[in-house]
Amino acid sequence: MEKVPAEFLEDAINDLSEISSELRSITIAGDQTLPPLFSKKLFRLLHTIKGSAQTFGLEGEAQLAHDTETYLAALKEDPVGEGAAGLLTAALDILSKNLVLIAEGNAPNPILDIVWDAVKKAGGSVKVDSNPGGARFEITLPL
Repeated sequence: MEKVPAEFLEDAINDLSEISSELRSITIAGDQTLPPLFSKKLFRLLHTIKGSAQTFGLEGEAQLAHDTETYLAALKEDPVGEGAAGLLTAALDILSKNLVLIAEGNAPNPILDIVWDAVKKAGGSVKVDSNPGGARFEITLPL
């Protein structure tokens, strides 16, 4: 893994925090789509993080950004309910937490990526209760 520039990590973490707050403030009912300007902004951010992460050898983070881009593209025309919004929020939180770990000189947490992959593959949803002390994830999987 190449040395990851602190500026990239700082910008990505701040941008993810900002867009996650924006997502949480959007009231998402079962019959709404994400606002187009918000979707474009989020897609651009994820695309930038994906490319930069690949450049610096952060394959797990690049893959998560790519998966989230793909998920966002699938949501473009469909109504977004609480489960879909939760899964999107969880992906942003996991990506952000791993970038924070890297910025602190630690390895990213592979458990977060494993959980994300499992929930995604199972067609589950995630509800996130985030606060300054951390985040609580409630994962729902189909029977």
